Amino acid sequence: TAKSKIMLIARHPVKFPNTLPIEQVPSLKLLGVTISEDLSWKDHFKKLKTKACQRIHIIRCLKPLISSTDLHLVYVSLIRSLFDYASPVFVGVNQKQSNMIQKIDNRVHRVMCWTPNGIARTCQCTKDCVKERRLQAALKIFEQIESLPTDILKDLLPRKLIFTNKYNIPFTRTERFRNTFLHV
Repeated sequence: TAKSKIMLIARHPVKFPNTLPIEQVPSLKLLGVTISEDLSWKDHFKKLKTKACQRIHIIRCLKPLISSTDLHLVYVSLIRSLFDYASPVFVGVNQKQSNMIQKIDNRVHRVMCWTPNGIARTCQCTKDCVKERRLQAALKIFEQIESLPTDILKDLLPRKLIFTNKYNIPFTRTERFRNTFLHV
């Protein structure tokens, strides 16, 4: 059907017969997360930035019309929900992508809490780090998986050391794995 698509993930180019009626794509959206064939989150964060900037305009238009409490609720529902959706997946993103999201969040904060002439207005938002929220969400999921004895994902977790309460984290050579919440 027209909804079916295929994406190849390989280190080296793979010859794939074009005789199938399935369209081959370089990236695809799965449950709201854009995955590219090189397994980078570049496309996802590009789309996230575009959506967030469009929604900042809505906040800018609503700012003179509603109270700061209501404006904060609009921020949480329109913009923060974008950043927090599937956030545990993005714990190990590179610094450039993490900084881009934080800059957008800082921009929203400036729009909400400052007047055009530079005077601070009463603001309900707490300026927190998107990276910290992402890390806390990942740790929460990790603890939930660990606490349930019948969870099928429990076998994928690293084992705890016998005499300590620490995890036996395997040695890794890549920076990507070192940036995961297990190593923080």
